[in-house]
Amino acid sequence: MNVKQLVTHYTQNELPRLAFSTKAAYVSYLKSWIVPAWGNHQLREVKAVQVEGWLASLPLKNGSRAKIRNILCSLFSHACRWELTDRNPITHVRQATQRAAQPVILSNDEITALLGELGEPAHTAVFVALATGLRVSELLALQWQDINFSNNTLTPTRGIVDNHVGGLKTASSAASVPASKEVTDALARWRERTLYKEPTDWVFPSPKMGGKQPYWQDSLMRKVIWPAAKRAGISKRIGWHTFRRSLASLLVV
Repeated sequence: MNVKQLVTHYTQNELPRLAFSTKAAYVSYLKSWIVPAWGNHQLREVKAVQVEGWLASLPLKNGSRAKIRNILCSLFSHACRWELTDRNPITHVRQATQRAAQPVILSNDEITALLGELGEPAHTAVFVALATGLRVSELLALQWQDINFSNNTLTPTRGIVDNHVGGLKTASSAASVPASKEVTDALARWRERTLYKEPTDWVFPSPKMGGKQPYWQDSLMRKVIWPAAKRAGISKRIGWHTFRRSLASLLVV
């Protein structure tokens, strides 16, 4: 069996067990990197030292290289489980996971400036992301029924990735998230303005889709948040995860 055949077997028998977001990431790495480089290699031909050297040559950050290494390891573990091979060479592959550069974090002043440039619903979405640390997949999949205004909590019950609404990334994500009164007050003010107020309506619905789907995270970031950041004088390359990191940094301080 070669690696390409193993990938097909893995895709059919293992990937369906994974969450949609994880599965999508695995498929992307398999198609873009692993199969082109190793697809024609017989399983017995894959050696730890060669894989390690290949990973080092990739024009990717350490985190992405580590993900590829881990997917390869899962691939060969799957082969061992199904008795398609009796060895997993990837267990001996070394790959650093630490970031080569410091993650982007916003200061209090930058957060204030950014929020000042944002209109609705981006203002409330970013404020909630900054104040609660919700993943963007959880944030944009919120419905009004997920918000308890009386005890100031949010309870994610679904996630959205690539416009696909599915389960949460982890089981722990389903726990209620404490929110300050400022957060629920901001959400209440937005609910008064939005056209979609029913319990099963999206909190941040896409007007282009008539409220039937939430905003698409990349579109909201690219078309609204990045221009607002530029107007606010923020030159940092921010993304949705920037808000989670900024919250964590502020909590540590």
